[in-house]
Amino acid sequence: MNAKNTILIAEDDPAVRNMLLRALGRHADRVETRIAADGAEAIKILSTVPIRLLITDLRMPSVDGLTLLSHIHNHYREMPCIVMTAFAADERELEILFRCYQPNIKDLANSKSLCFFKKPFNVQKLVSVVLAHLNHQACDGILSGISIASFIQLIAMEEKTCSVEVTTRSGEVGSLYFFKGKLTDADYQQHDAEEAAVRIMAFENPKIAYTDQYKKSHAGDRNIRSTAMALLLEASRRKDDSG
Repeated sequence: MNAKNTILIAEDDPAVRNMLLRALGRHADRVETRIAADGAEAIKILSTVPIRLLITDLRMPSVDGLTLLSHIHNHYREMPCIVMTAFAADERELEILFRCYQPNIKDLANSKSLCFFKKPFNVQKLVSVVLAHLNHQACDGILSGISIASFIQLIAMEEKTCSVEVTTRSGEVGSLYFFKGKLTDADYQQHDAEEAAVRIMAFENPKIAYTDQYKKSHAGDRNIRSTAMALLLEASRRKDDSG
């Protein structure tokens, strides 16, 4: 088996793991599968085995899927990822967001993909996406790039209370704060919260550090009144204007 065709499944539910293993096992001539019960085990496997594509749940014990995706973003930028989630995104908003935002992510546009499957999902459709990636084909439903935009969408979908530290290559650091999936605050230099959020969202190729602890003492208070969608689109507009 060519190591380039090794697929990693990160999922704590044995029933879902076994379903995926059976479905992918029908294509054993093209696909080798590794399994991890959580993000920590997945990160360990990634450090020792060349992985072609990741399939991950978001809610897992120990190290969850968002932390795993942050690790992928920072260390394996070429790796396509399929995300399984019990929570549905607004498909129309997602389409608008990524049509507007993705063309500005020039180094990711043709190199990496993030694809969502809402549980319960059609396992054969997921397998078809995997096989299409192995054939270097485009797939319906692809949202390109584990960018800040897609990361924020995942936080909203999962209604996470968390902090996200975003660092540029030059070492500038900004922080975004979410309460139950809503962007509530941001810190970057001396800017007010909304301006700080827009500037952070416009960072080029940053590192993303995710923690599920909300570091602000005023959890639930909102210094940001605009939606994350509106701020992402403003960040995209500014990048267009400057480009």
